[in-house]
Amino acid sequence: MKPNRIIYGKLRIKDTVYPFFMQDQLVTITQTPYEHNNDFSDLTVVEKIVGLTNGNKIIALMNCRFPNHPWRVLCSSITFSVSWFVEYDTEEQSFDKICFKSTALNAFFPTVRAIDGSSFDNQAAADGSYRFSIRPIKDRTRKFVSTIGDDSVTVLLTVAWSISARLEDPQIGQKFTECSFIFDSERNADCLGKYYLWLYNFLVFVTFRQCVDIDEVDLLKNDSSGRNHKIGSAYFFAPYRGFVADARKTITFEDIGEDRVGTLFSNVAMRRNDHRFNPLYIPENDEDARTVDIVKWISAALAFEGEFNANYPNYKYQSDEDFRNAKNKLMETIEEQIKLSGRGKNNKVNSGYKRFRDLIDKADTTLEEKIIFMFDQYATVIDAVQQRYMEANNVEATNRELAFRWAAYRNSIAHGSLEPIKGMDIVNYAITKMFIYVLVLESSGISKEAQQSIIEKMF
Repeated sequence: MKPNRIIYGKLRIKDTVYPFFMQDQLVTITQTPYEHNNDFSDLTVVEKIVGLTNGNKIIALMNCRFPNHPWRVLCSSITFSVSWFVEYDTEEQSFDKICFKSTALNAFFPTVRAIDGSSFDNQAAADGSYRFSIRPIKDRTRKFVSTIGDDSVTVLLTVAWSISARLEDPQIGQKFTECSFIFDSERNADCLGKYYLWLYNFLVFVTFRQCVDIDEVDLLKNDSSGRNHKIGSAYFFAPYRGFVADARKTITFEDIGEDRVGTLFSNVAMRRNDHRFNPLYIPENDEDARTVDIVKWISAALAFEGEFNANYPNYKYQSDEDFRNAKNKLMETIEEQIKLSGRGKNNKVNSGYKRFRDLIDKADTTLEEKIIFMFDQYATVIDAVQQRYMEANNVEATNRELAFRWAAYRNSIAHGSLEPIKGMDIVNYAITKMFIYVLVLESSGISKEAQQSIIEKMF
């Protein structure tokens, strides 16, 4: 969510106070031409700048980036961009709970949980009234713990509801899902970007869409009585993408299972920490999901290779004794030759040996073997969807033929041959995306039966 207003106020930078205004992501220091230029000449990135708005609220601007060019001191205005900011309702700036709202959450943890279906009567009473009940809070709330690196968080999912008292409102009220991160110690604004991305990455995964919007981010803190009170709101400058929630095409809480949802959340969130987060194979929106091109195809292929190597490192070396013995013998022979040279392995004399040693060390499962392995292990998980794609594209091929074509086409693209996409390649593109999801779900301990249900729902 980003504010739809211009914010005015004053900022404290290097013990000096400057007037400013902020419109969208751009902050402008108000000055007569060149008045304060020299004060900012050495600034490039400032993690946090704190000030006060004209509404008398403390504001923290985060990840502030100043122009980095030598002639900026000649510009008549001083501007910089921010990644996100926090506007505080109180003087307290630390929090122990974050509450997120998103339409994608409404699909992941469906809002229908709020309604007691047994209480709803489709037939009006004699006086024309209808009656239904809201379930108790315990029946529309679920909780799990997730650990990402050295950070642990309790995640609380709740379906909340409200009744409208506006005279002209056509709606009785609304129900919506809230996702809260609860911490065992206080946090500050510096951590917010990380937690925002944890949830965003997870929602992108469960919806298989990049156009996810996180609408509200509120910061809360326990008071002396143990009750939460709001201390402020965070605003992230993500473009509004118009995500449309649809639980029928989303991996829901029930699809994963209460016992595995925390593991899947950690698994997806950890990818950014490990520099493995790759959303390029995930479509932006429904329209994007209906098309395929060479860039999408190779992006999906690379994402699959990364997931496979993470799940099955050195698979052939571990599973094929003949391959393992041959590889060991070659490595030993090269090491012996380097030793006989009397020089170190990094010496120019041994550059040829070193090069082949590195090539052999990295050699393991071929692309074709990876796809064949996935078919052997997970054919039943993807079979129904695979057959649907094959029929739609008039493709008749065995799994081994699909694997051979997958490897050939991937290498062809990687080496610059932009061969047009054919029916078999469209099928392989769909299979690749399904295999990526299978690998993530498998590494999160989700059963093959649940995997199959998810794959048939999502693809």
